Amino acid sequence: GNARLISDPSLNCGHPFLSPRLRVPISRTELIIALMITLAGFALRFEQLDLLAVEHFDEGVYASNLIFPDDGFQYPNRFLYGPPLLPSLVEWTSLFFGTAADDAKWVPFLPALLLGSLTVPLVWWAGRSWFGGAAGVAAASLIALSDFHIVMSRSVLTDAPLLFFLLLAVWVIVE
Repeated sequence: GNARLISDPSLNCGHPFLSPRLRVPISRTELIIALMITLAGFALRFEQLDLLAVEHFDEGVYASNLIFPDDGFQYPNRFLYGPPLLPSLVEWTSLFFGTAADDAKWVPFLPALLLGSLTVPLVWWAGRSWFGGAAGVAAASLIALSDFHIVMSRSVLTDAPLLFFLLLAVWVIVE
């Protein structure tokens, strides 16, 4: 049919990710379902942004860069609390959109909200690439509706961004 077999003999090592496999085109139905799941994932993560609050010590460390001008605009010894990417993303979004003092409490949460939401279509794409369309839709549904992932996406913590970048890195390496 429309499937195309990857036939590079160097890839045939017996590993399920690296062995030749069929590439099935995305059906319109699958694409619509994946888009609906993605929209549901975004809606669940972005609902009631006015209720978000920095409640964890690490969130405060990551979100407080702009209130420490004497320490190079970062929490003192911030490098001891976590990797630099998320605090930098929080700082950039705060500079672009304004700070929580400007009645934009949701701004420090934006990087994790976006990356957590974008994990849903990434899970679908990786799942369908490795295991087929049904597996991709099922995996995207699970992550979109996962209460743990929703909560982590609605916090200024590294969990949701880490999942996004880790899955992206694995997908890039495998594909």
